[in-house]
Amino acid sequence: MRPIKKAAFVLVCLLVLTCCVLELMHAFRLGHFAPLGLHADVTVRKGDYSIPGISKVYEPRLSNFGFTPKTVVVCRVQEDWDSASFVIEVDNSIEKWNSDSKQWENIFRGTDKSFGCPHPTAKRLWPLQSVSGGKVAAVGYDTFKIGDNARFVVFPGDRRAIPTAPFLIDQHQTAEGTPFRVR
Repeated sequence: MRPIKKAAFVLVCLLVLTCCVLELMHAFRLGHFAPLGLHADVTVRKGDYSIPGISKVYEPRLSNFGFTPKTVVVCRVQEDWDSASFVIEVDNSIEKWNSDSKQWENIFRGTDKSFGCPHPTAKRLWPLQSVSGGKVAAVGYDTFKIGDNARFVVFPGDRRAIPTAPFLIDQHQTAEGTPFRVR
């Protein structure tokens, strides 16, 4: 075998091995394999939004697991209602599983998306790069009860909707009518 063919073979093997390792890391961390291309995941962290009974914060993320860069629509939004700083986020919504109709239902019934973006801009997501959908105390919405299934749907543009894996609601606010903040 010629040296160039050997080098090409080794390079292809390293690329395949790297892809396998990345997939296994994703499966180990989040419990599922990521498809090629754009993929949405939700991460759960401890957080304090001053809502009695709620200690979890959910963050949807849109990642590019493809081999080429992808262009997505993002929005520059205020980090918090009392903050002067801005962050870049991808538009998203929250859905609840309706066991009667066997369908996912948007919890923001009157709107297509959770916050909409008044000034959308394009962002190039390079391979293995991701963009956040913002942090939210999702279980703070009155529509959720303990035991419900929920998921985020991320809207990268071009009328596409990419859902995250479902997650179980295991908390609820202990004081009714407590306003909560979305970051």
